[in-house]
Amino acid sequence: MPPSSAAALRATPSGQAVLLEGRIAPGQPVLFRDFVAFVRQERRRSKDNNNSWQTKERLTPSLLIDVVDGQVRVVNSTYAMKGSLTTWQESGLDSFTEGHVSGFVAGEAVLVLGHANSGGIEAEFVTPGTHQSYVLGLRDSRKASFWLGGALAGVGGLLVAVGVALALTGARRK
Repeated sequence: MPPSSAAALRATPSGQAVLLEGRIAPGQPVLFRDFVAFVRQERRRSKDNNNSWQTKERLTPSLLIDVVDGQVRVVNSTYAMKGSLTTWQESGLDSFTEGHVSGFVAGEAVLVLGHANSGGIEAEFVTPGTHQSYVLGLRDSRKASFWLGGALAGVGGLLVAVGVALALTGARRK
């Protein structure tokens, strides 16, 4: 699906899937440091390696996106943030706790996938980058999945062959 313009989005029926490519407007309010949308996560280090990340704070406000022919508003605040987000490592936590903040900064190039809405776009997810970088990333993931799947199938076939050979030699010995 090619990215929509602001004019094309306004003409799109509500609820129809749309893709936008643009930049977060420079005037978007900053919420923390340089972040205009972010998630803060922490984890405690432990001896038993039970150290999963826990979300401590999530602020994903409506965003204003500059596109080629104008501006479009992300009308919801429930969108997912995916991809290689801008990250800041938190320091000053105790010696057993580490944390980071990941999100978007004003002026950052983003791709927004969602549904047309009378006020803009209701985003399913927002990811950094362009349509081209997103498509290339999908292609690379597909290639990696193909090779990984082929390798795993080969190992599986080898294990089946070894199992059959062992079963046949075991049956002959009886």
